[in-house]
Order: sequence, then C-alpha cells, then structure tokens
Amino acid sequence: MNASASTADDRKWKQLGSYLRQEHSLLLPDKNRQSFLEDWDDISRQQEKLDDALLIGLVGGTGVGKSTFINALAGQEISRSSDRRPTTDRIVVYRHVDTELPPQVPADDFAQPLVLHENPDLTKAILFDFPDFDSAEQAHHGIIQRYVGFLDVILIVVDDVKYADRRLYELLSSINHDSKNLFVLFNKIDRLRNRYEDKTDEVVRDLLIDVRQKMTDNAGLDIGSDQAFPIAAKLVMDDRVAGNETSSTHQETFAKVEGLLTSFQLEKHRRTAKERNIDALQERLGQRLSETALGSENESILEETSTMIANWRRQIDDTLRGIPVEVLSERDRRGLSRQRLRRAGAHWGLPFSLLFTLLFELRRGKFKAPAAELSAMGGRIFQHYRGFLEAIGNLRARFESELMGSTIDTAIKEAVAEPVDSAIDQTRLADELARDFQRNLQSHDRKPRTVSRIACHLPALITLGLAIWSRLYPILASVTGESDRGLIGSTLGALVGTLSPTFVLGTIMGVVLAYVLTAMFIWLREVQMMESDIHQAELAVRDVVAERGGEVVELLDGRVKSLKSEFDRLQGLLPSP
Repeated sequence: MNASASTADDRKWKQLGSYLRQEHSLLLPDKNRQSFLEDWDDISRQQEKLDDALLIGLVGGTGVGKSTFINALAGQEISRSSDRRPTTDRIVVYRHVDTELPPQVPADDFAQPLVLHENPDLTKAILFDFPDFDSAEQAHHGIIQRYVGFLDVILIVVDDVKYADRRLYELLSSINHDSKNLFVLFNKIDRLRNRYEDKTDEVVRDLLIDVRQKMTDNAGLDIGSDQAFPIAAKLVMDDRVAGNETSSTHQETFAKVEGLLTSFQLEKHRRTAKERNIDALQERLGQRLSETALGSENESILEETSTMIANWRRQIDDTLRGIPVEVLSERDRRGLSRQRLRRAGAHWGLPFSLLFTLLFELRRGKFKAPAAELSAMGGRIFQHYRGFLEAIGNLRARFESELMGSTIDTAIKEAVAEPVDSAIDQTRLADELARDFQRNLQSHDRKPRTVSRIACHLPALITLGLAIWSRLYPILASVTGESDRGLIGSTLGALVGTLSPTFVLGTIMGVVLAYVLTAMFIWLREVQMMESDIHQAELAVRDVVAERGGEVVELLDGRVKSLKSEFDRLQGLLPSP
C-alpha cells in the first residue's frame, strides 16, 4: 500500500470513529453504536502499539507438548514444580529479562514467578503458554478467550491424536487474527517415525495437508504450507539439556520455528504481524457494521420507500380534495350568526341592541357564550377530517411495514414513531384546530370604531333635522319677506305645528324607520361578514390539516433522505476488504 492510500485509509478510519461517537444515529441503535465504538477504540489503541514486543500465544489440547516446546526453546526444564500445572488454570509467561509486559495485559491468570530468559534472539517476543483448552476445567477456555485479543501471533500445537479435535476448530473460529499470523506446530513426529519408519515423511506431509484443510473447512482459516511446521520438541529438549549439538532432522525442523521467532526481532516484521491483525479486525468491524446497518437489501428498501412516499403524497392530497371545505352545518352557521348579531347590537349601542333583540327575539342567556360553543368545535373538526387524518396515521404503519425485517427496522421506528404520533395526536390536534377556528372567527369580531358608531346615527339625525327644518322654514321665509303672515304669525304657526300630535308622531316614526333601516343594513353587513369569516376559518382549518399531513409526509421523506445520506456516508467510511 502506498503512502497516499495509507493516509486516506487513516483519515477514513478516524472519520468512522467520529461517526460512531455521534449520538442519535438513524442507522444504529444506541446500544449497537456503543458496542461498535468500543471495538473501534480497542483497534485504535492497538495501532498506537506497533513497536511493542510481539505477544505470542501457544494453544493446544492436553498432552500435545506446549510446555515441552518452551523447554526446548530454553534448552532446559523451565516448568519447575511450582509452575507445573496439574492444578492448572495458569498461564506460563516466557519473556526476556529486559522486556516488560505491556501494561494493558492483565496479569491475574499468570503463573508466578514469570519465567525469564536471556536469549538475545527472543528479546522482542513474549510467549504465553495457555492452559489446555480441552481440559475438564471450564475456566481454561475462558482464560484463552480473555487473553486471545492481546496476542499478535498464535502458535497452534497439535499432534497426530489431537489435530482433528472439534473443540480446537471451534476455538480457532472465534478468534479475529489474520490467518498469516497463525502457525501450526505439528508435534511428536518422532512418534510417527517409530511407527512408519521410511514412510514417515510422506505421512507427515499428508497430515500437514489434512490439518491445513481442516483449518479451512472448520474455522475458515487459510493456512499456507510455510505456516505449518513438523517438530519433535521432546527430542530437541533432550538433546539440548544433554548438550548434544549433533545436527539431526528434528533439530533442523525445530530451527525453522526458531527462525520464525527470531525474525520478529526486526521491527518491520513485528509491525507487519501487528498490522495484519489490525487490518483483519478493521475488516471484521466493517463487515459487522455492514451487516447491521448497510447491505444491498437496506439500500433497495430505501430506494423503494422514497418512491412510495412520493405516491403517498399524491394519495393523501386526493383524499383531502374529496372532503368538503364546509365543516359547520347550516344550523351551526345560523347559531354563530345569531351570536355575532347579538354582540354586534351591543357593540353598536342603543338603539341597535334593542332593535336586534326585538327583531330576532333574542333573550339573554339563551345562547351559550362563544368559548363554550367552540369548546366542542375541535372534536367536530377532527371528526370531519377523520378519514384524512387516519390516512396520515396509516402512513407510519405502511412506512414501517416496508422496512420490517430489515436491520434498520428498529432505528426507523425510533426515528419516526414519536414525531408522527405527535403530529396526529387527537387531543392536541383537536385543541389546536379549535383555537385556530376561534381565532379566525374573531379576527373581524371587534367593536366598531367610534366614527362608525357615530355614522350609524346619521340617517336618524338627518330625518330629525329635516323634520325640524320643515318647521323652521316658515320662520326663515318671513324674515326674508317671502311670507305674507309676517314674522310673528310664522313663528306662532311653526310652534303650533311642531307641537301637533301629527308632527310629533311623524317625526318619531321617521327616526324609528331610519334606525330600523340602518339596523337592517348593519344586520346584512354582519351576516355577510360572518359567512365570510366562517368560510375563511374553514379554509384556515383545512390549511392546518393539510399542513399537518404534509409535515408527516415530509418527516417520513426527510427520514428516508437522512437514512440514505447516512447510509452513503457510512458505506464510504468502512474499511475496504
């Protein structure tokens, strides 16, 4: 991998960490997100320790010779009686005197004291001899599981009896190491030599092929031919304890394993081994994220849902158009008009309030106050638009059904449920619609201005003025000489005429008629305004209902777009396989 590609991958890895840290992910429920973040943090910590000593674990079944292998490396019996494991649930740690254990590795399960050596070829490698995984002690398997994540390289020790053990492959299938960091030590080939003599090499070759194939078939591990070593650890240990340096076949094959361990003295080999595991862990994290939040199925579902939401928008628009605008019945309209006229009479003052009361025979307290009348209006409006609102509510169920069974099903429900339920909550929506309706009705229901109140008396005043003018005219005519009766006669005649019952009754009737005509004009004006206000209020309520439906559709559409955006973002951040 070139430097620019490595830099790009590092940047994507950090961005993935930022994504996992953000709360309220649409694709990942919080519990899953926290789990993935913990794994991301663990891998990131490993990236910071590429120069540390290599941690090598020896795993194998009972009696395969793990401790013998370490004794052969040391050239002496390092598992003293205090360290021997008949009671044994302890890890024998074999390290150089100058090499410290990484602080993050817990020491609770280590055999004490640790086994120290001064072999200069193994200063950068620390070996862990684990308890037998197939022991009757259940704790042994747990110890391996707790520590396997700290290991960089695993040496799998088997023999001709234990190499086919099912439990071995179950253990190996659970680890996350790169296959190139796993090595097979096929021990006790000296026992085969005694049995097969000159056919031993052929038998060993077939056994190595067989064990590698079993690794592939049962644990999904691709072990190369250069990663499997036939050894006779007991013979090597005996030779070294006895000081026998004569070259032999078993010494030569064991030297290859030592060469492998010695190669880790070089920093680039240690870094390569650690980076392989990190790459494998990153790839597995990416696979788990993909299985949980991505996948072609989810992508297809999101595309289909986007198309369906566009169709749903047209369907609910058609549903709304099929519902009439008129919410109130004719009786309700007449009732509101009477209330409006009653208030109008009081607003315009006497004599209009009296005239309205007489004309329409309205009695005090006969009609409920507007607030009490409108208190049930929200429920009535909700019932009027029930079909539309139920269609809106059904969108949520249809939306969730499209995603049911997918890995983003839970995330969608959490993201959509509360906002949609809130948008079509019957009690809240009914109260809101009632307030909107009342506000629109009262938008013109205010006291008339003082000028208007004065102007409504003008017809009566004009009528009264004309009557008075008819009596003043003779007096004015005499003053100007146009009357033959003279000033005194004209004045007396005007006064007598003014006081006559006919004139008084005529004037009163004229003024009353003027007020009646004005009241009728006001009545017509108020009725027209009330009809207009009711219609505008119904249109306003319809707009609110349509807006609420649009909000739900936009919410669903927005969630899908957010999911698609987050889907694309996460897809671009996942490590390449």
